[in-house]
Amino acid sequence: MLNFKTKIMKKITATTTIVTFFALLFLFMGCKKTKDYREQWVGEWDFVIASHKFNVDSIYQDVRDTLYNIGNIGLGNGKNELIIKCLEDYYLMPIMPIMQVDINGKLSFYKSGHYYAEGQFAGKDLVHIFYHNGGLGGWLDLTINGKKKGGGNE
Repeated sequence: MLNFKTKIMKKITATTTIVTFFALLFLFMGCKKTKDYREQWVGEWDFVIASHKFNVDSIYQDVRDTLYNIGNIGLGNGKNELIIKCLEDYYLMPIMPIMQVDINGKLSFYKSGHYYAEGQFAGKDLVHIFYHNGGLGGWLDLTINGKKKGGGNE
């Protein structure tokens, strides 16, 4: 009888070990973290910004300029947000809001008909953005082209 109980205990121990092994294996394989698609665009960027400021009030302005700046693209708090810092401040207005980006690299920001930005990534290392802020009496338009530092367009 003791021999029979020993055989049963060995079978139970072996079965428990096998079940535990496969349960742990399944657990570790199931916890695989998926990569955030936005990470491919995060990093330091070289930006070329063509600006056009137009104002029809008493200080009439029609100014065009080209700026070169090193900026940064980082992850926003939302699951589809990017923070694009191509300029810290320009004409005393905050430049580049937190933009929404989809898995295909399409960028968008809309606050009103007078304040919006839209753009598109081309691969992992190129971006084109159009930014508009203004209304009937004047506006600021920025055409922003960026190339990621050290990146390859894969």
